[in-house]
Amino acid sequence: MAVTLLGDGEDADIYLGKSLLEILREYIDPILTSGNEIDTRITNYNGDLADYQEDLTELNQRIENTRTRYTKQFTDMETAVNSFNKTRELLDNFQEAWKASLSN
Repeated sequence: MAVTLLGDGEDADIYLGKSLLEILREYIDPILTSGNEIDTRITNYNGDLADYQEDLTELNQRIENTRTRYTKQFTDMETAVNSFNKTRELLDNFQEAWKASLSN
């Protein structure tokens, strides 16, 4: 309830109920107090973000390990293929020399 005197007090206005300011204050005060739902959600989101960062770090490590393993496997395969090509060249040369020796 609010009482407002106008002038020298001969007339007065009396308001019953809550003012807009009181209504807004009642609505906003719980929202802005420490430990409210917004603070709780921010804390939860920060925790989730930290978990995601850990997951991302682990994933990046797994990617790097896989890349290293594939590079080694490819290098080993390339070495084997080059070795087989040299063996093929050696056998081709051996066959050509044998053919040449048979025709003489």
